[in-house]
Amino acid sequence: MKLIFIKPVLAAPVPPTPAGLQLGTLEGLGPLGTFVIGTATAVNLFNKVLSTIVGILTISAGLWFIFQFLIGAFSWLTAGSDKVSLENAQKRIMNSLIGLALVVATIFLVDLVGRIIGLEILSPGKFILSIWTI
Repeated sequence: MKLIFIKPVLAAPVPPTPAGLQLGTLEGLGPLGTFVIGTATAVNLFNKVLSTIVGILTISAGLWFIFQFLIGAFSWLTAGSDKVSLENAQKRIMNSLIGLALVVATIFLVDLVGRIIGLEILSPGKFILSIWTI
């Protein structure tokens, strides 16, 4: 009868981790890279994301204005003597101008109200940092 002996598996002992030390990093792809970020970096990233979203929405509104304005102008040119088509084209142009004015006025008013009450609404990171550091 033959006995089978199992060899012990040797491994390096894992040292205990003292409190407050970082265990490691999480590597990511793209602009985020390594996820070893502090409070200030996270807030700056949040500000960049919010600023990018507001910028994209503003550009989209501007492009939509141009699109609607050109369609209204083309409808006006092709209306001929049809009064209903002419009125619809004029309404489309007027609505596009009102929409653009609303977008610009909203951004201006949000910034103005934020400055009056002492908050930078379009840059909330400074407000978050002031709360976080209290």
